[in-house]
Amino acid sequence: MHAMNCVRIGISILCLISVVFAEPPEWSANPDVAMAIKTTEGTMRYNLAEFTVEPGAKVKLTLENEDGLQHNLVLLKTEGGVAAGLAFAQEIWAGGEAALARGWMPADTSNILAASRLLDPKAVEDLYFVAPEKPADYPFVCTVPGHATIMNGVMKVRQAKPAFSELRYTLYEGAWTKLPDFAALTPVASGQVPEGLVSLDVIGKRKPDNFALVFDGTWEVPEDDLYEFFLGSDDGSRLIIDGEGELESDGIHPLKTVSKKLKLSKGQHTIQLQYFEATGGQELALAVKGKKRGLLSMSKEAPASFANQTPPPPVIALRPEQPGEAVLYRNFIQGSSPRGIAVGYPGGVNLCWDADVCNVALLWRGAFMDAGRHWTGRGQGDQPPMGFDVAAPAKGYPIQVLSNPEETWKSFSVGTIKSEKDVPDPQREVSLKLPNPDYQFRGYRLDAKKFPTFSYRFRGLEVTDRFEPEAASKGEDAFLRTLTFRGQAEPQTMQRIAIVQGAADAGGFYPAGPIVVQIEGAAPQLRPVEGGQELLVPVASLQELKVHYRWVAAIGGKAAVGQ
Repeated sequence: MHAMNCVRIGISILCLISVVFAEPPEWSANPDVAMAIKTTEGTMRYNLAEFTVEPGAKVKLTLENEDGLQHNLVLLKTEGGVAAGLAFAQEIWAGGEAALARGWMPADTSNILAASRLLDPKAVEDLYFVAPEKPADYPFVCTVPGHATIMNGVMKVRQAKPAFSELRYTLYEGAWTKLPDFAALTPVASGQVPEGLVSLDVIGKRKPDNFALVFDGTWEVPEDDLYEFFLGSDDGSRLIIDGEGELESDGIHPLKTVSKKLKLSKGQHTIQLQYFEATGGQELALAVKGKKRGLLSMSKEAPASFANQTPPPPVIALRPEQPGEAVLYRNFIQGSSPRGIAVGYPGGVNLCWDADVCNVALLWRGAFMDAGRHWTGRGQGDQPPMGFDVAAPAKGYPIQVLSNPEETWKSFSVGTIKSEKDVPDPQREVSLKLPNPDYQFRGYRLDAKKFPTFSYRFRGLEVTDRFEPEAASKGEDAFLRTLTFRGQAEPQTMQRIAIVQGAADAGGFYPAGPIVVQIEGAAPQLRPVEGGQELLVPVASLQELKVHYRWVAAIGGKAAVGQ
């Protein structure tokens, strides 16, 4: 069976190669750009986080895998930064075994500009592609599960020549609430802008408040066309073309973008850009887009709004401080109560332990958590796990005293109240979760590796709950959970481990979604429920219970596919 799986995986990868990996083009011996990106040994990173090419450049990119794990490199046609690349990788990870069979590539490759195979350690591969014509940022990632959180970068497509010829600046000092009459002012400094791009860097080391700038330059319009200009500023700005005021965003305000379409003829056109800064934030950006050409940056900065894109939230991938340690994240986590405690363990296995119900809520593998939503802006909403193969073995309370074998398991304590707005005698009932008096969360302790041991009380029982990564026989990711019980358990006290969907295999593992579950130290009991069977364990005579959670497939990237 194992050999057959290897053959199937190999066939799937060969089918994909025929779609994505083309033969070297005719120009391969004479590219415009030849460069190399290496994976760094032991750190799971690329040695370059970004590189720049010209629009339409013929590029030969060599990927050298110097690490001891398998890696690849996938370069996207989609514009964006790290967040766009990570989102692409996460969609692949969600494909599970089917994605593994394709070498962690998507079924639809239309969004891929170039991609390597899944390279074994010390392997090398040459990639050939033509850079997009549109100046923008294009992300690249390693799509092996979990790797993209730190193995990522951006290809910057930028024009080679400055946008302006003979671009000069004039600097003024003063306090204004709108653009001043520059003809009535005396400048404090002036000079040429060396890179030919509008930039606030020209103010040098002066205080970055209460100043104004005028940029004067000439733009060589390449052809008759309808051009759309984008102007963004904090605070006021005005764009003047051939002596005519065309765009204005005056006054004191945060970054604001305005745009306008103009018909321009081929040849030289004078452009003047006026700007003033009061206090607080400062930003100035200018760009132009033709119908036949992509976005041309005329400044060093270009907000995402220039391309009519909503900038994605920043990605803050949480990682441990030291190798071999765990990392904890306490925040609003999707799939848990507001008292969820997420833990990322070495080896790419993760969990969320719900302190409201004193039980594990989620298990997943791959990347841990993205704190970008909660650590920037107002931090609203629940954050889902970054990884894939998310399992919820048995949500809700873990222990219950069953008065009879058919008693329904109470996952949560639910109460009702009568609530109707502005009604003196409310009749409408609203359900809400209530604290369970049988449970008391006692906190957790961290060991030297920052692995937590959770503690809680259930009636007369003192319970501890600890998880550790575990090595599985065929390289699958796995957890070992150790539960200890101290005190006197009442008769018919049961621990619910999981909702399973079938009988145990020869090794005693029960299927439960993307994982399988094995009990060690007690005789499990099964009873039918919606969605499968409850896997229960009597607690009365227990002092320690071990539970093994194992994902059903190994992740590609730990060894060669099929090994």
